[in-house]
Amino acid sequence: MPLFDWIEIPVEDLDRATHFYSAILETDLEVTELQPGYRVAFLPIPEDAPAGPGGMLVETDGFDPAGEQGCRVCFGAGVGIDGFLMRVEESGGRISQPKTQLGDGDSVAYLAWFYDTEGNLLGVHAPG
Repeated sequence: MPLFDWIEIPVEDLDRATHFYSAILETDLEVTELQPGYRVAFLPIPEDAPAGPGGMLVETDGFDPAGEQGCRVCFGAGVGIDGFLMRVEESGGRISQPKTQLGDGDSVAYLAWFYDTEGNLLGVHAPG
């Protein structure tokens, strides 16, 4: 069973957020209105991934970006964490904590934290 089943990222401007996430994830996200006043863009699930977490960007009243006080979600970057962080900055995001090495020897990994265009603090993780 996957650790996460569903992730919702609150946004203030879904069009701006969709542009940002499309750029950093290198995919096209589409905006959908599930019901009046509840607009979303579903995040991609890799075709070769086993049943895993899904998620979406959500624009609706009362569901606001949390900044540093909200939950922390990390994207997996494979070995491409540097390229991922470059796309964050090019797309209007801001790096909070640059790429940092975790562990040493055979158990090295890297982690960085960034703000999206909506003020959410998110992470990116990659093996060494």
